[in-house]
Amino acid sequence: MKDDHPGKNVRVFFEDEARFGQKGTTTKVWAETGSRPTVIKQTRYEWAYMYGAVDPLTGDSSAFLARHVNTATMNEFLKVLSSEVGPDDHVVLILDRAGWHVSKALEIPPNIRGVIVLSIDDDSAFLEFGIRPGDVIESINQQPVNSPEEAIARLKRVLASEQQNVLMLINRHGTNRYLAMSLENKPNRRDEG
Repeated sequence: MKDDHPGKNVRVFFEDEARFGQKGTTTKVWAETGSRPTVIKQTRYEWAYMYGAVDPLTGDSSAFLARHVNTATMNEFLKVLSSEVGPDDHVVLILDRAGWHVSKALEIPPNIRGVIVLSIDDDSAFLEFGIRPGDVIESINQQPVNSPEEAIARLKRVLASEQQNVLMLINRHGTNRYLAMSLENKPNRRDEG
């Protein structure tokens, strides 16, 4: 990835959201004759969501408070994160599979990139390439990958072509590595992703 972004500081951030707050009311309860204790009755809730991303190597973080968790709010958080990292930084952002993280409407700024692999089907060509859950696919045959759909489509095109080799750049546990595979002995995989 550093080769794809010369002069840039490539950083890995982990992102998630959390819900905070709840407002209960008091009510009277059944008790011994002559007493009227009050207790918290939690029938109404008010909350806010915090979007947060942290670079575990430096402790740098970015946070964003919002009333909702959805794709539109995630897009706003990505803009905030993108603006808060340095001008020479390029971010690989690790996400879980929340619907707003994998939405086709997600707008990823140009200085944030990467596709994290959360699970792999047993019959997937990615499994044969040595991809593991937790890997971040950064490029396939030196072409950047920015979404799961793009990774699958790119691999399908490579497998359907006459190319004899595939080279993937991945980030595994914060370390960039290349996975290379010869397709000469894989004719049955040419149409799978």
